Amino acid sequence: MQIKREAVCALLVLFFLCAGVLMVPTVKAVQDIESDNGSTPAADYNFANRESPISILLYTEYADMAETVNGEYANTNKSIRDGYGQRYVKDNLDDYTQLGEMIDDYDVFIIVEQEDANQSVIADVSSAWSGFLGSWVGEGGILICMGYWESELGVTHGLLNNTGLMELYDPVDRAYASVDVVLANHSLAFGVPSPFAGPDGTVGYTTTDGNIVCESGGNAVVVDKPMGQGHVVMLGFDLFDYNSNATSILTNAIRLTKHVVFDASNEGTYDPLNGFVEFASTLSSWGFAISTMESFDEELIASCDIVVAPAGDLEGYSSSEIDVLEAFVAGGGGMMVTADWGTFGDNTDPLLERFGFVRNSNPQVIQDSDEYEGLPGQVHYNLANMANHSATFHTAQVQLFYSTAFNETPAEAVPLIWTDSDGTESWSGSSDSAAGLTLAASLLYGDGRIMALADGDFLCDDDYDMDAITDFYDQDNEVFAVNMMCWLLAAGLPEKTLLVDNSHGAYQPISYSDWFEFGRFLTMNGFSLMWMNHFSEELMDMADALLLLSGTVAYMPSEISVIVDFVSRGGGFFAIGDQLVYSTELTNVTSEFGIAYNSINGSIWEDDDYDTYNRYLIYDNDNFVNHPIMSGVDKLEFDLTTGFSQIGVGTALVVTDDDGTAHWYNMGITGEATAVPLAVATEFNLGRVVAIADYNMPTNTDPDGDTFHTLFDSDNAVFLANAFYWLIENRAPIVEVVFPNGGEVLNETEVIEWTAVDPNRDELTFDIYYSDNNGSDWSLLTGGLSGLTYSWNTSLHDDGDSYLIRVVAFDGYVDVSDESDATFELDNYV
Repeated sequence: MQIKREAVCALLVLFFLCAGVLMVPTVKAVQDIESDNGSTPAADYNFANRESPISILLYTEYADMAETVNGEYANTNKSIRDGYGQRYVKDNLDDYTQLGEMIDDYDVFIIVEQEDANQSVIADVSSAWSGFLGSWVGEGGILICMGYWESELGVTHGLLNNTGLMELYDPVDRAYASVDVVLANHSLAFGVPSPFAGPDGTVGYTTTDGNIVCESGGNAVVVDKPMGQGHVVMLGFDLFDYNSNATSILTNAIRLTKHVVFDASNEGTYDPLNGFVEFASTLSSWGFAISTMESFDEELIASCDIVVAPAGDLEGYSSSEIDVLEAFVAGGGGMMVTADWGTFGDNTDPLLERFGFVRNSNPQVIQDSDEYEGLPGQVHYNLANMANHSATFHTAQVQLFYSTAFNETPAEAVPLIWTDSDGTESWSGSSDSAAGLTLAASLLYGDGRIMALADGDFLCDDDYDMDAITDFYDQDNEVFAVNMMCWLLAAGLPEKTLLVDNSHGAYQPISYSDWFEFGRFLTMNGFSLMWMNHFSEELMDMADALLLLSGTVAYMPSEISVIVDFVSRGGGFFAIGDQLVYSTELTNVTSEFGIAYNSINGSIWEDDDYDTYNRYLIYDNDNFVNHPIMSGVDKLEFDLTTGFSQIGVGTALVVTDDDGTAHWYNMGITGEATAVPLAVATEFNLGRVVAIADYNMPTNTDPDGDTFHTLFDSDNAVFLANAFYWLIENRAPIVEVVFPNGGEVLNETEVIEWTAVDPNRDELTFDIYYSDNNGSDWSLLTGGLSGLTYSWNTSLHDDGDSYLIRVVAFDGYVDVSDESDATFELDNYV
């Protein structure tokens, strides 16, 4: 389960300018095997903080499971798919006694209508769940209970009553009755008309426990109760009939895993129902829940993931409100704050200044004499004005409207968009320099993240440049806006930098549209993306992991040497190849780690384990090895995949069948493809490597025509999220005492020496301890060191021959230590 705002954000994202790259059509790529090793031992590996895909568990033990037009379970599944989209994985629970050992693996728990249950059953289930369900919700879980109307009216609400999660009484039949939305600003009501006809099976309740979002005849039909960082939601319908409004409400509740609160309590100009309609609707389509906060609400802020604070020209934030928001961000929340020119940004000034951003508040706007549309204050900013960053992924141009700029930004902030420095930029009505000014910036703050924007109009529904296109959709404004929110969503996760190599003629460059979803998927999961169009050792030094896409251009030996050194020192390396020529050049790199693609035999053909066509493979646990990357992975789909001919000491994560049903397919080359590895993981000195043989797996293509992108088919997304986390998983530092290490005689000032390395290349600090009694007791000598030596005045200590030195290395997450191998002597007094 996603535990919000828990991890430490450690890295400042560095940036470089990027250039455009060519786009080429989709391609595909495959092998026999020589292996020097067996599988890697299993490990306790839990990616609880994964933001995408979300995980949903449906309780179905007493539900109507019929796959019919009036099957509640079937209609619930259809509603999730139609209303939420494809960015989720789902399992069923048909034995209530197993929930306690499963619940922490899920973000959302949906209690489908339980028409075969009764009050006695509900009492038993509640008793089993009451010990843990509340704490799961408090830590960020979303619990959704669906009502049921029949002989025992609304029986499922007893699960909430009996567990103490929500008090609901006196259920009444409201089937087909008019239902009113009474909290239009609530996330569950987003996009829901009022009134609407309640579907068959609608139930109303009496309650004062929670926020009543919809009611009918004075009875609560939809109720939300924030609890800690999670929510308990009661839906008074069972989806006996598929219903579009019930679908919207159900999937809005699921979206609470990515909850955005727009603050309308401080006179912001726009909100999701007025001015930010397109922005909010687009976010909803990407799985974000949308709430509008009319009055400042600390409880609502605590339960959300991102706060949006729009600029306005009236009363500003109070110091107490800013304290709340600062604590929210520092604790792992995300916040977007917009500014504007003149008085139009007055309300967010004190909030921005708390984090070190100071805007130019003069009644002037940034303009440009050659890059604009409409008027000079409606400026276009292209790649030369943008950082190499997840926020600008697939963003070629942004248009701002009458923007101000920041006079001051914190030293740790990363400028994302800035003005020109070629003399075409200026302030309206002023001779002050406007060159190279920051217009948008990101900031890591505590465990959280901030986006500071000098303009909010580019997010709105207006058409300032009168080009018949809403400002939000001008240029790539929409892309930039959602990218920023994806980056903010990852607040609370340790930020790692993934560098994508675009420099070797990738068959599908990262700029190609098929990678669009994958880029956001990685961003939501804590990676900040960079890309290089020319091979750069300097950029690689900034990265935690490297992604190579197979291409047409050979890597020079010097470039391969840089990659090997990068991995050897602790970097992660992910390789994506494919059949035939689509892995030829990549193999020259992966072979340095013992991994070779089969570039000859073509793709894998299956007699039985396939869907749609024989080369679209579907494999399950029988084909998987026990490895951390395979945690939570029960089924994978491969399209036109090749395999590996060699994996060295690596682990074959997925292999083809060994029953004679898998074959090679390549125009004349035939033969069995028995137990061929399709995905490989290996360790190399301090680093890690993962290679897959299917170019299509991480993309938003749909070769099998099931309306799911291959990225989200079966457990593909879980596998990929696990693989990238495994590459950058925090490993303990390695430290070794060099001197004194035993047997020496020290006097006066001596230099203590040690070596240390961190597999993740985290910055290390060191504490030095000494013992004068062979390790029975230890005393701190000094702490917080960043170097590998310390000058020790031994004359301040008694002489003795039982001294030891201990060096403790700390990487921000864990600490390890090493001690002198044997005692040494201090002898300062004759």
